[in-house]
Amino acid sequence: MDEDVQSTNDASQATVKAEFFEPDLTIQSKALETNKDLKEALAEATKSVEALGGKFEQELVSEVAKMVLLTNELKTNKSLDQIQRIIYFCHNLRGEGGSFGYDLITYVCGNLYNFMKELKEVSTISILVIDLHVKALEVIAKNKLSGDGGAEGTKIIDNLHAGTDMVMKA
Repeated sequence: MDEDVQSTNDASQATVKAEFFEPDLTIQSKALETNKDLKEALAEATKSVEALGGKFEQELVSEVAKMVLLTNELKTNKSLDQIQRIIYFCHNLRGEGGSFGYDLITYVCGNLYNFMKELKEVSTISILVIDLHVKALEVIAKNKLSGDGGAEGTKIIDNLHAGTDMVMKA
């Protein structure tokens, strides 16, 4: 579609010619075709995600345990490479948490991820902040606090913020 559309900017009275392009439908050709209606497909997808939810709870405990080990190793191996290993798990849990109804995991991992991505060096203070977040993740995983965790989730977040503020001011 090659239409000429002219626009005038009142301030300069310059004329700008806009161009329109045909959309690239490459990705559309790769999509699977289905005879299911939208409601049926959505119900099937929801059922699949729910089935994986129990598996996520098991993997959550395992992934957080790995983050605990990596954080403990960080205390002796103060390297940005070690931070990248923790970021890997944090990034995965941040994305999976929301998919499986663990919004609190997503929140804590999001905060931790953003903090670690900005680190230029590993200090005692940064290790303390990471450790506080990982300990919060342990509590969430151990107690299977889904959603926002309710009153216990609010308490965890409040304690995490207070502890982080205290460490950062030290």
